[in-house]
Amino acid sequence: MTLRVLLLCNESMYLTRMNFEEDQAMYKQLIIASSIAVLTMSLAACGGGGATTQVDARGTQGQQLMDLKEALDKGVINQKEYDQTKKKILKS
Repeated sequence: MTLRVLLLCNESMYLTRMNFEEDQAMYKQLIIASSIAVLTMSLAACGGGGATTQVDARGTQGQQLMDLKEALDKGVINQKEYDQTKKKILKS
């Protein structure tokens, strides 16, 4: 009887340890998957650099240039976009 109880206790401890290790592996996979999802969404929100700058031809040329400079200063557009759009404004 005592031997049977010991065997049952050992089996129970073994199963508990197996479940813990399986849970630990599952949590690691969940953390990795969550991290990948967050990074993917973060990068998708960046716009991928394919955005184009459009010139509003309704304002005066001076106003357009001032608005463009303000967009550059605020970080809405980068220097390359600023230079390209400035050329378009000055050509019109």
